[in-house]
Parts: sequence; structure tokens; C-alpha cells
Amino acid sequence: MDESLISQYGLPTPTVDEERINREYASEINYNPVELTEILQSGFSNLTEEQRQTYDRVCCSVDNASGEILFLDAPGGTDKTFLTKIILARIRSLNKIALAVASSGIAATLLPGGRTAHTMFKILIDLNSTESPVCNVSRNSDKAKLLRDCALIVWDECTMANQKAVEAVDRTLRGHSRSYIHPDTSRGTRADEITACLKCSTLWRTITSTHLSINMRARLGGVEIKVQRLV
Repeated sequence: MDESLISQYGLPTPTVDEERINREYASEINYNPVELTEILQSGFSNLTEEQRQTYDRVCCSVDNASGEILFLDAPGGTDKTFLTKIILARIRSLNKIALAVASSGIAATLLPGGRTAHTMFKILIDLNSTESPVCNVSRNSDKAKLLRDCALIVWDECTMANQKAVEAVDRTLRGHSRSYIHPDTSRGTRADEITACLKCSTLWRTITSTHLSINMRARLGGVEIKVQRLV
């Protein structure tokens, strides 16, 4: 619509900057600093020693921009979500971007600002359409800027995703254009299910594993139980 016609009706004239606002980016830098501080202060003192070790490892990696890929082996009851929320609060309290994603929608709702990995990274539906798939994110897009500027990505239930999905995200982040549940390999064989697992990916060799073993639910009942490592 012509700007002269807009002004005749008493409406504000849009500017180029207003039209190009990256709303997704804005949402990731507009967390309430007071709420983040409260989460961090109240939660940190309740971390167990092994939870604190994981917290320190992640925060140190972010602070040094070392680009580590960490896998947290945390069976049910070890308060993985509690720890994740504190880590996210810490990074966001420093005015850094921390993206929270999950392989399923239900898991994503448990994380502050959480979204599914497919939504966040625009992962292709058909990962077999090409030998080395990448995400549907163009270099100069708003999504690309968000991914370039983020300091931390938390991917809950990453082993539920097909290894090709994780590899596609890895390629995209590196600049290439275009334990609970088995990855979705509908109509596939048992061998297909195994080879689709993240641990069968060459990317797994570059990942450092950490572990939570204390079952906090049992501890609340007066019993301390350590669960066996899965990796």
C-alpha cells in the first residue's frame, strides 16, 4: 500500500527496520533477568556434586567458546531437566543465546523456551533424499543469524532422533548449505533401526559423555540409589 494512503487514515508508516524484525531472535534475548537470577540462585545450591560437575563443564565450555559436544547420560529420576533449566538460566542471564530443543513435542514443553528440533533447525522430513542432508536454512536468513549467535544448544532426547538428523544439524552449523525410544525408521528392518542410532554415527566419536547416576526420587524417600551407566 502507498505510504501516502496509510498516513491519510492516521496509521503509522512502517519502516524497513520494523518490517525486518527477527521475532524469533528477539524472543531468545528477552528473557526476564530477575526470573533467571531467581532460578539460578535457588537451583544452584540444590545441585548434587555430579550435577555440579556437569554444570561446570558446560558453563566452562560456553565461556571459553570451545565448541564441545557433550552427551549427558541421565536415566529417569536423576533430575536431568532440573539441571538443564539451571544451565539455561545461567547462560541466558549473561545475555547469551541458549537454544532449548527436544526430539519430541512433549519433552520440548518441559524446557523454558523449548521447541522441537525439527522446528528449530528446519530438519528435512525425508533425510534419505540426499547422501549428506543439511537443514533447510539459508545463510542470510534470520534463522541462520540466530544459530550463528547462539552460545549453547541443548537437545533433549537426542538419541531418539535419527543420526542423519543430528548430522544434518552439525553440517548446517559448520556452514554447509542446504536411550529411551528408538529413532523413527517406519517400515524399516531391525538393522535399519540400529544403524539409524546416533551412537552408530561417525559424529559420536567427537562427543564427550558425562553421567548422572543418583536417583533423586529415591533419595527423597530416604534411599540413595545409583543407576548403571548406559554408555
